[in-house]
Amino acid sequence: MATRRNLPQSEYAKQRKNLLRVCGMALKSVVDKYCFEGVLSDADTDVRNLLVILENILMHRCKSQGVKWFSEETPSFWPCVVALCSKMKRSCVPCIAEMGSSFSGLALGRIFLQMALMERRLSEYLGEMVASESRDAMLRTYEADAFMLKDEGAALPHMCLGLNAIDFSFCPKGEALTYPYVPCIDFAPYLDFTPCSQAVLDDEHEQAVLNGEIERTEICTDQQGPANEADWKTKYQKLYLKFKDLSHQKNYAEEMLNLKQERIEKLESELANYRVDLDTERISHQRDVGSLQEVVMELQTQIRSGRERSVSDRRRLELYLTGLSTSGKFHEAIALEDMTHQRRLSLTSSFDNGRHGSPYGSLCDGVDSVREGVDALERLVCTPSHPGKRLDRDSDSLRPLFGSSSDVSLLDN
Repeated sequence: MATRRNLPQSEYAKQRKNLLRVCGMALKSVVDKYCFEGVLSDADTDVRNLLVILENILMHRCKSQGVKWFSEETPSFWPCVVALCSKMKRSCVPCIAEMGSSFSGLALGRIFLQMALMERRLSEYLGEMVASESRDAMLRTYEADAFMLKDEGAALPHMCLGLNAIDFSFCPKGEALTYPYVPCIDFAPYLDFTPCSQAVLDDEHEQAVLNGEIERTEICTDQQGPANEADWKTKYQKLYLKFKDLSHQKNYAEEMLNLKQERIEKLESELANYRVDLDTERISHQRDVGSLQEVVMELQTQIRSGRERSVSDRRRLELYLTGLSTSGKFHEAIALEDMTHQRRLSLTSSFDNGRHGSPYGSLCDGVDSVREGVDALERLVCTPSHPGKRLDRDSDSLRPLFGSSSDVSLLDN
């Protein structure tokens, strides 16, 4: 129904009314056929006619976008669908948009209609398009007197609610949907006059019926009456069992869908929590790494300063020992160290002997000998090497000499 001719508003109103009426008849035909045949596909003429009617409704008074849509300048409702329905929950529009490199806007719109019918969400998509929040986007796509912007467009989602209970099976690959024109609606199934099979009408009676002068019930009276009651009960039982099974299947499918949706929401919340924990751990790790780097730098500084102090102390000790060797005190210190070692050995032997003898006599002798050795060492160390000078008794530089010669060699190294 997309046309660029300027017609009176009354003509557009007739177009909207005709589209709404024929859409209602097509919906009724599809629902009735589903009740007796089950799953419907695009091989059925009523289903194909319904798709054509929906396409004509969505293309009614559609503006030309002024840009080329996939190398083809043509008006299409597909950009409006992308703008309004892409952010819906579990929308099929993003998946269809990925196919846009090889299909025109009209073909993508037809694929969208088939996918919406198979998802049983056509009324939901149409409701999103005719919502008051979407009016600005709709005005950019449609003229002011278009079907989707009037009361007929607001009633369309409610009319299509019945399609949510029907199972459709399409193959929306697009090969058979790429024709670059809007197909024409087939009104023939809804305009055929089928007289009653039991009535024999002549031309006058037929003309009277067509002119409305005679009621149809006066002519098409069922002369046979109702069929056998058992047949009606059998048909009723079959239909009842069929719809009961369909109801159970529908309830099961809805329950599974709800469970999957709850699981998806739970997984999304857990994923968000894991991401928050990951960010927290990353920040904590970076902070710990920074603190460890500071500790390493501080330890390196301490090691460097310790090495410098060690080198300085070694140089001072070498200078001191060089001074002792020059003044002759170094050999005396070594001799004194040998004497102290002998005293220690004698003290150890006295302790061993004291275990079997008098403990106090031998212990006192060992202590006196050690004390005499220490006093001699102090006198040797405290002897001034030059007149007027005296070394400090508690100087740290003399403490290494109170050990053995091996200690002095270690310090020298």
